[in-house]
Amino acid sequence: MTRVSLRALVETLARERWAAVDRLRVRIEVSQEQPARIFLLPTAGEWLEIVHSCLGAPLPCPECEAFAAISSHRSVAVGPRSAPTHAHDGDPLLALAAFVTAFHLRPRRVVETGVARGVTTAAILAALARLGGGHLWSVDLPPLSREWAGRVAEAVPFGLRDRWTYLRGTSRRHLPGLISELGELDMFVHDSLHTEANIRMELGLAWRALRPGGVVIADDIQSSPAFVDLSRDASPLRSVGIENRMLVVGEPSKPGAAFGLLVKPAVDWYGAENRAG
Repeated sequence: MTRVSLRALVETLARERWAAVDRLRVRIEVSQEQPARIFLLPTAGEWLEIVHSCLGAPLPCPECEAFAAISSHRSVAVGPRSAPTHAHDGDPLLALAAFVTAFHLRPRRVVETGVARGVTTAAILAALARLGGGHLWSVDLPPLSREWAGRVAEAVPFGLRDRWTYLRGTSRRHLPGLISELGELDMFVHDSLHTEANIRMELGLAWRALRPGGVVIADDIQSSPAFVDLSRDASPLRSVGIENRMLVVGEPSKPGAAFGLLVKPAVDWYGAENRAG
């Protein structure tokens, strides 16, 4: 368990009263969460090939080789899970999926929830930098423990931060207003509080704002049916034979865990439905 000094807690809560309210809400939500239900999800073996196919990108992909160089940088490299700060690092495959998706999707507006040291954040920003366009908004309420002092987003190189906006706080506080302001999303990454209620809230907001052909990536989808339910319920195209494309990938650094990728159908489903009728 991470350590929080009473003085640091009091000082932080006095400085950021809104954060005190947010943290209380998080504690209540976690306490009300039902015991984790581990869902055994099928994992795609050739997942990288499937991602490229969904995005209309060829393989072999030189960007995958570029990511290997980026991810080997000492600030970005995923550390030992035994370290309190590295325990929240995104899995290397999650970071690769985010990097490849961002590069080939060529998004203008990307939103992620959860930052920690910023491993996945750095991957997305590196892709945007290579494209020379797009912007990332990240929502995160970091831990109060002393181990985290000065460690938030430490993996994000300062040279990449010109395309980045960091919003400190919970997704419940920031996400509705942010998405309303942006109007439309090209890509959304969930890696914040993994309670079922929070995942459903985030994915529901993001999916409605996601443009056709846009992508949602969600981490730790094995502990709740929220992501799988979205893949079933979010497709109004079953009547005309078009499905959402869902991909599940196991994470080597977290045995038993998986992230999911879901592509929104790139067609006007109202028109398709009308033509089908």
